[in-house]
Amino acid sequence: MSAKINLKTLSGDEIHHFIKDLGLPKYRAEQLLHWLYQEYVLSIDDITVFSKELRSTLKDCAFISNLKIIKSIKSADGTEKFLFSLEDSQTIESVLIPDKDRLTLCISSQAGCALGCSFCQTGKIGFIRNLKAFEIVDQIIAVNRLLSLQATKDFINKSPSPLRGDNAPLLKAPTVGFGTPSYLKRGKGELISPPLRGGEKGEGGVCGLTNDRLRISSKITNIVLMGMGEPLMNFNEVTGALWRIVSLTGISKRKITLSTAGIVPKIALLAEKAPGVNLAVSLNATTDETRDKIMPVNKKYPLKALLNACRKFPLAPGRRITFEYVLIDRVNDSTEDARRLIWLIKGLRCKINLIPLNPHEGGSLERPQDKKILAFQQILKQNNLTVLLRESKGQDIVAACGQLRGR
Repeated sequence: MSAKINLKTLSGDEIHHFIKDLGLPKYRAEQLLHWLYQEYVLSIDDITVFSKELRSTLKDCAFISNLKIIKSIKSADGTEKFLFSLEDSQTIESVLIPDKDRLTLCISSQAGCALGCSFCQTGKIGFIRNLKAFEIVDQIIAVNRLLSLQATKDFINKSPSPLRGDNAPLLKAPTVGFGTPSYLKRGKGELISPPLRGGEKGEGGVCGLTNDRLRISSKITNIVLMGMGEPLMNFNEVTGALWRIVSLTGISKRKITLSTAGIVPKIALLAEKAPGVNLAVSLNATTDETRDKIMPVNKKYPLKALLNACRKFPLAPGRRITFEYVLIDRVNDSTEDARRLIWLIKGLRCKINLIPLNPHEGGSLERPQDKKILAFQQILKQNNLTVLLRESKGQDIVAACGQLRGR
């Protein structure tokens, strides 16, 4: 008997071939993809649109894997960090960052990292392994599942009777285990109170009333590949994951940003294999001498080669490259550094994210004083550069930039 297939390892096209090989109609593939990537089901049994017989047929040859959440911790600023266990017991972290008009998930592409940047905790672990495409995407599915469940609970708890309490006969609670489809069943012809019109916004997210369901959704809107690992050193799996994210989860490529330490040959290839995805470059120094010390990858791909690759990177109208610059006291925060940075990126359509160093366990580098940070920013602004001073969220839970260690 052949081994069962993990459905999450299959691309959209492969799901279609799988369904066709079973002798099933094409629309079953679309249903399966929807329930995997939009309803976040934990098992084949949870795909209630399929008959019992069809579910049994699928279970004979396939299964659905799920990332295991070991723990999650929420910051005072609302940022939430998730520690996931992979099938081989390796661990990775993802960070959910709420903002006024978006929910951004920072995801990992590797367990550990080979680059050894001096300001980053992940590099201290060393490289363990690349993540598979489905493991990258599954971080999004797992967090969306939690968001959907929490939004549903919040809606019930904040709604007047008969939506909640012991005497709430009209709504049946979701039954798909810990992570549920984002639906609440409606009762036998009774009107749900309070009535909601399609698309009306509620406390838990966007609510819409259909013929027999009340949909409660709260989901990730933006993705940044800025978690553990160097995405461009896991190129094939990352680009495969990007295609799935865009085509199957409903997140626009314009709302996805990939950050690299500067793997020069892969930057041009990224534009070819994942066109439209935003590029961020972790720059962090204005001379090769300094960058060699804090980012060893610079010895292989120095600043000139990196910036040439950035100049050739195709940008859609209105899009810019983001240069991330971690400010480190007495390392890269001088007036001369600011002036060299202006010269280095001259003519590039870009913006600069200044990130004061986030402290981490065992680190010898320090954050500059606020007056030096502001002075550095002001020099850039005076030269008409778009500069954002990014105070990283989640510092109190060790979830900020450079602090992830997979534990």
